[in-house]
Amino acid sequence: MVASEARRIKLATQAIMEMKEGEARKLIIPADLGYGAKGAGGKIPGGATLYFEVKLAALGDAPVLNEKQQQWLDEHPI
Repeated sequence: MVASEARRIKLATQAIMEMKEGEARKLIIPADLGYGAKGAGGKIPGGATLYFEVKLAALGDAPVLNEKQQQWLDEHPI
């Protein structure tokens, strides 16, 4: 999972943001905190519990955001 994918699931984003470089975690995300009753893209059924094993391999430099991207982040805090 890359950070951009984790942004879709708030709980995963929070867990990853608390990790230290090299740390591994198992995340179990119940349906109501994941994709809910609708599921996602025909690949994840509604009501699915999500299971992830993640490792924060490395931290890179923060990306340079344009004004529109920064505004979106300001309007959608994690």
